[in-house]
Amino acid sequence: MTTATFEINCYIPAGGIYSHTLDFPLAVSMLSSYFQRMIPYGSLFIGELDLTQQIRPLQSKDELLQLAEFLTTDNGNSIKRIFISRKQSDTLLSILSNAAIQVIGVSDLQSFITTTWPDVLGETQ
Repeated sequence: MTTATFEINCYIPAGGIYSHTLDFPLAVSMLSSYFQRMIPYGSLFIGELDLTQQIRPLQSKDELLQLAEFLTTDNGNSIKRIFISRKQSDTLLSILSNAAIQVIGVSDLQSFITTTWPDVLGETQ
């Protein structure tokens, strides 16, 4: 199996603070480029990655509620599916019960790849 290692150093303009919830979307964009696969339209990725590629849940329930509020307003109307830590997917799904958004819980990058591009891992082995 092919192993890829990436490192990202982020500079936030105007001295802004890097949010670790951007780890997962950055990794997805790199994987998309590496595997030459499109990211499904209307997808949102939120989560921090630890060193073992596990997707960590948002740190507070307030962040989850803010996310749900954003998704149910006109601002979030183009989002059709959200990928988030499996540990919080059921909670978010219950909060968004009336919204037409698919909540997909993933535990790590491997499960994300298997869910999103099921044919990819067979090609790199």
